[in-house]
Amino acid sequence: MNSDKVKAVEEKLQLAKSDLERIYIVECFLISEINFDTKDSLIAIAIEKIKLFNGNIRIAEIAKELFISEITFERRFKRNVGTTPKKFALIIRLRYILDQMDRKGYIDEIMHYDQAHFIKEFKSLTGLTPKEYQRHNKGE
Repeated sequence: MNSDKVKAVEEKLQLAKSDLERIYIVECFLISEINFDTKDSLIAIAIEKIKLFNGNIRIAEIAKELFISEITFERRFKRNVGTTPKKFALIIRLRYILDQMDRKGYIDEIMHYDQAHFIKEFKSLTGLTPKEYQRHNKGE
């Protein structure tokens, strides 16, 4: 990974006005880092599957469907995308949820899995719980 590219992304992140914009910047960067010269068709399929399910899919399930071991899948994914499939899915999932929050204005009906797990993931990427994020974006 080119350090100039990373610096450019860091600058964009500092200028971003919302968490949704920050997630979009990171997602675009990761996708741009996919090595298309030696495009790995399995990884391309995995990326599309993760996007199709808005990040709500188990990595082990994807590996099984692609007839590849989970550890090999994770290594190939990281080599091609620049991050683990789990982290990529988390970014896609969070982007979807933030988009839904922006559209609907509430979080309760869009959480499709374990709330404690979701809150932990959300906070790991934004620094806020979903409720704190909502209050922060409403200016409360």
